[in-house]
Amino acid sequence: MRLATSARIAAAMQVRNLFSRSSVVGDVEAVVSLTTHGHRAHNVHRTIESIARSPDKPRRLIVWLDPDSPKDLTPGLRRLRVRGLEIRHSSEFYGPHTKYFPYVSMIPSHDIPLVTADDDILYPKHWLRDLANRAASDRDTIFCYRAHRIVLDGDRLAPYNEWSSVRDTNASITNFATGVMGALYPPKFLDALRNSGDAFKSSALFADDVWLNSIASKNGIPVAQVNPLSAGFPTEVGTQQVALHHHNVADLANDEYLANTYDARTIGLLVEANLTERPS
Repeated sequence: MRLATSARIAAAMQVRNLFSRSSVVGDVEAVVSLTTHGHRAHNVHRTIESIARSPDKPRRLIVWLDPDSPKDLTPGLRRLRVRGLEIRHSSEFYGPHTKYFPYVSMIPSHDIPLVTADDDILYPKHWLRDLANRAASDRDTIFCYRAHRIVLDGDRLAPYNEWSSVRDTNASITNFATGVMGALYPPKFLDALRNSGDAFKSSALFADDVWLNSIASKNGIPVAQVNPLSAGFPTEVGTQQVALHHHNVADLANDEYLANTYDARTIGLLVEANLTERPS
């Protein structure tokens, strides 16, 4: 059933890409950014169409390509560029961090949120609207469709595979946003992220979620899930077997990345938050 749903939506987005002339940008106070590479670049236009079909469109919609990506764009991306999609090449290889780092670095002072998307998800029409609505009432929180609760083992982080799914909409620095289904980052966080530079290249090059959440925790910026239960949107058929998620979780690589990025001070903040938020 899931495969059939994904295939049906992908086919509809393909048709939309061929015939639609409507703009992909609009009035929602947000910038949507994603990156793509390799074989996924041939299908990313369908993900972008799934975002652009909504009546709630972002002020800017950007797709980032690696510096060594072919200069000849796919027909799908060329059609989207005419309708307002920005297509940019990063200055160097940043891995999954390309979806946010070049943009964050080029803005001296951020004043609107950044929403990141993955290049193989087919997003529902309400995707951006629901993120923006939550952010409108709380401009200092990161909002996402899927999050984990960070589990502590004394004054250390428990292994990533022992963390639990978030089942509420409360904001906390002990929540860990996973960006695959989409996440909205407020201006305050974007400035902190820009000021943190590119240390992720040596500590968490293939784990953007780990780096982003570590910066949030260090700066006391909470994370909240949009809905009480995590979302699972349709995925392009045949893409997930090579996803970073599978490598990082199955090979326990996330634990290494977490050790590289969460220092004693940051873990101390998590311990304190756990004590404060614990029901009396």
